[in-house]
Amino acid sequence: MLPAGGLVLGLLGALGGHLTLFKGLEEIKELTANIGGWSSGELAKLAVVKLVALLVAAACGFRGGRIFPAVFIGAAFGLLTQALVPEVHPAVAISSAVLGVLLATTRQGWISLFTGAVLAASPPCSPCSAWPRSRPG
Repeated sequence: MLPAGGLVLGLLGALGGHLTLFKGLEEIKELTANIGGWSSGELAKLAVVKLVALLVAAACGFRGGRIFPAVFIGAAFGLLTQALVPEVHPAVAISSAVLGVLLATTRQGWISLFTGAVLAASPPCSPCSAWPRSRPG
């Protein structure tokens, strides 16, 4: 199973390019350095290729973490959202998408919430600020 998974991962790497290789931490910086410079098709391709690569690697038994690849996938989906709906602030789109993808991947709410909040450019843009606040009286 491992050789077949390696072949599929190699093909996905060739299809997705250098941004879809490796864990994604350095690649997130490159992806977010040029907000608005990526087409929605490019962002969708990056997110889908990285998502399929993560699924193949996990299914074939490759060792390694899933958090940084999930953060990259979330960042790509967030930028895709912002490209399709320009009214959405990039910090809100990225942090919300990272929170969602990371929560689905890890099933750990706190790490997902904190990672999404850290990626936001400013604290008022974090997904937590969208939660309704109870008002006294």
